[in-house]
Amino acid sequence: MKKAKRLVAIFSAFVFMLSAFAVSAFAVTVRVGPGWLVDNGGHMDWTGGTRYQADFDFAVRVWNNHRFVIRRVTFWTSADVQVFDWFDDHPRSYTAFVDLTRRLIGNGGINTGRMGFNTFQMDRLSPSPLQRRRMVALHELGHTLGLADNLGIQNVMNPADTTVNVLSPSDRASADAAWQRFR
Repeated sequence: MKKAKRLVAIFSAFVFMLSAFAVSAFAVTVRVGPGWLVDNGGHMDWTGGTRYQADFDFAVRVWNNHRFVIRRVTFWTSADVQVFDWFDDHPRSYTAFVDLTRRLIGNGGINTGRMGFNTFQMDRLSPSPLQRRRMVALHELGHTLGLADNLGIQNVMNPADTTVNVLSPSDRASADAAWQRFR
């Protein structure tokens, strides 16, 4: 009888630990950054272009499918972000970056910025270069939308070198929190 109680206790402890791990492994963490490039109308209008346009367009579709309105500049809109490529062959150079600035106009301000892809680093991504380029575009575009880095392993906003190109629950919750600033 003691042996049976001990086995039940061990099994119960194992189930409890397993359930605690499952909850912590899938816990949603919200991370919102201090800056964003979404205008007062709730849009982010971009101009310029990149050698990785297909990857950038993929990232735009993913974020737009969640709730954002990211669109190319037209005659009637002004640019919130300039997309471009640059070359830096230093081994520790960035793969991509986002530069957020604020121009003061009158009593208000306009958020503007740049989103750049380092062609030296982007062309050398491996393995799975397509997935990794898409992840870089998704990640950097997330910063323009106001999301901060988020270390969850399945997060697009994880700054680590991954191939994740689908928004996680944490990415979606962070995007929802960032979106509240635009409303």
